Formats: sequence, C-alpha cells, structure tokens
Amino acid sequence: MIRYKLLYAVLLVVMVLFFILYRGTLSLTLLVFTCILPLILLYTVVRLKASIKASLTHRGVPQKNQPFHWIFQIKNTSWISTANAKLHLVYSSSLADASQPLVLNIPIMMHNTQRIRLTYRAVTCGVMRMRIEKLEIYDPLWLFKRVIPLDLTDSVLLMPQQNFSFSENWKANPQADADTTEYSKEKAGDDPSEIFDLHVYREGDQVSRIHWKLSSKLDNLMVKEYSLPLSAGYLLFADFRQTADQPEAAERIDAMLSAMASAAAQLSEHMISFRAAAYTPDRGAEVSPLLQESADFSGWVELLVHAKPAPRDSKTAFLHGLSALLTESHPRDRVLLFTPKPDRELMHTLMALPSPARITLYAVSVNAADRAIATGAEYPFTCVPVTPETSVSPEPAEEADFEAAEREDFSDSAETDQKGGASA
Repeated sequence: MIRYKLLYAVLLVVMVLFFILYRGTLSLTLLVFTCILPLILLYTVVRLKASIKASLTHRGVPQKNQPFHWIFQIKNTSWISTANAKLHLVYSSSLADASQPLVLNIPIMMHNTQRIRLTYRAVTCGVMRMRIEKLEIYDPLWLFKRVIPLDLTDSVLLMPQQNFSFSENWKANPQADADTTEYSKEKAGDDPSEIFDLHVYREGDQVSRIHWKLSSKLDNLMVKEYSLPLSAGYLLFADFRQTADQPEAAERIDAMLSAMASAAAQLSEHMISFRAAAYTPDRGAEVSPLLQESADFSGWVELLVHAKPAPRDSKTAFLHGLSALLTESHPRDRVLLFTPKPDRELMHTLMALPSPARITLYAVSVNAADRAIATGAEYPFTCVPVTPETSVSPEPAEEADFEAAEREDFSDSAETDQKGGASA
C-alpha cells in the first residue's frame, strides 16, 4: 500500500511540473483532478465501511472426511463497490495446539448480498472453530484502507466415529459390596434396600426377612429375597494426551476416541453400565457418573473434546493420576484403557498396579515401533493394538483443507440462510 501511495505522489509531482511548464486549461484540469481524486476515493471507502453488515453461519451437519461449509455473508446497502477487500479468518481445532490463519481476497458488489462459501474437510473429531477477525476494504488505487472489526465466531462438533469392533465377552460382574443403584435380575443378594423376589417361608429362612404386612393378607408367611448389587463393572479411561507432533497427535487421539466410543456403544447394546474417565491438565483424572446409554457417553465425550489435550510434557502427572485412580478403584472392576500411543513408561505403570489382570489396554499402533511395544512382551494385562482406518500422517500438514472459497450473489430481497452462528 505504501508503494501505491509513493507512486501517486510521484504522479502528483508530475502534474504540478506539467502545469508549471505548460500552463493551460488541460494542465490545470489534470492537476485539480489529481488533487481531488484521493478525497473521492477516501469518501468511497468510508461510506462503504458504514454500509456493510456481515454474519457467519454454517450449513449442514459436519461429518468426518466429508465436505462441510462455513458461510460468510456480506450485505452492502450502498451503491459503492470495490474489487479490493481482504477477509482475515482463523481456523482452529480442539485436538490441535495451533490455529491456522487464512486471508481471502474478495470483491464486494454494490447494493447486494453475497455469500462466501468456505469448503472444509474434517480429518479428526473434536470442536472445529472458525473466527472471522476483520474485513479490510481498499479503494481501486490501493491508497486508502478501512478496517471493519468483526470478531465473528462459529463452532461445530464432530463426534468420534464408532468404526471398531471388539471380540470382548461383555458381561456385568455381580458384586455384593458394590455401591450402586443397579441390581442383578438373575440372582438374589443381601442388600435390603431392594427386594429381588418373595417366596413362601421355608425352613432355614431368617425371621427378620419375613414380610409381615403381606403375610397377614395372604395367610402365608412370605419371605423377602434381597437384591444383589452390580457394580459399574467397567471403567473406560481415555489417555487424552498429545503423544506426537501435529497432525499425527490429533489423528492418534481421534483413533483412540473412536475405539473408546465403539466400546461404549457395545457395552450399551449389552445393557451394561460403565463409567468413563480421562486425564486433563486442569482437573486431573476425573471419573464420570454411571453411564447407561450411548447418548450419555456422547455427552461426556462432548465435554472432553471441548478441552484441549494434555501437552506432551505432562506424562509424569498423567501416569501419577492414572495410578492413583486405578489403585482406588474397585479391585474387581474391568478397566478398559485407551491410549493414542503405547510407551514403556505406561506399560511399567500398569504392571505395578494392583490386580493388573483386570486391565485391557487398547493402544493405537500405526508403525512397527508401536506394535513392538504393544505385542513384543508378556504383560500381566491384556494389550490390544488398534489400527486406524486411515493412515496417520508422519509429516506435518495443513489440518484444515479449504478446498474453495466460492462467492454467491443475491438480490436485496434474497433470504439469508441462518442456521446458527454469530452476526454483527
């Protein structure tokens, strides 16, 4: 922009010299026009800035590896247009530790409504955020600039896909001393807070279990059978850490969450309740309430992916939190641990835990080194390598693939497609 101003200043000097050397109507007209033109151009950008309204929305339901559209709408109510405008936007993902800035050169039509469609293809689950920072408008000669601060933000949630199948024998374990509100439908127990069944008094039945009120109505001594509590049975733990450079780290976490979502769905199909846990830098290793349906687990995952994964240097804190949680958990609970990358320190931590045989480790394995750690030794727990459907990128790459920025023009009477988002 400074270059254009210097060139115009040179043109102005030339017009002054031309007027001095060749006095006349033509030279005077050219000099006056050269002096007035910048004022006219300044007025156009100031007027255009005051006439622009903008909004950001999204279209459709985002799905992994499918095109998805963000729609940036510009409404210009003036009769001034410009072919020189720059849109500054920033894309970020909750699974990545960096944002991706992008600048688009767009025209602005006079007295019109335009939609700029940003086509994006998601490669991982998580919360995808689009932020429009500002719109810069320039005059045709690039002499003046006016900035329209927008600060429009829109976010969408992509849930992990349930694309893994496990050959597990999913079965709830009866536990007489479990602290739960779930009870066995097949066996009686000793928990007086819930009645499993009633039967006629038999020799050897405890007198304290006789249901006196019901017995008086039926003319038979009826004995209460207490219920057998069931523990949650399963604890699903997510190793929510960055274990590699981007974008490999995000893709590994995506594969890990997909495996965890698949296990939760299969547990729900077998009507088995479970708890979910994850390590985050802010809250440490936190356990969810008892989950019974896939929808309950989806709500927990949504809260998890809104937070950023723990950094790579948090391994010591993660292993300490994992060890404390599993040591305090019920010794007969089945633990399904999902990690984006197996390593020796994690294996040694699991081996030192009490009752390691109850642990099943699902480790995302994308190369020979991962598989060597997962299957190359005899562990007192079960270790299952998990192979992603798509290959994990070994080299850094653009996480957001903006395939196109397409412009759509509409008349003033055209309806705006508002499906959610921010506007200004």
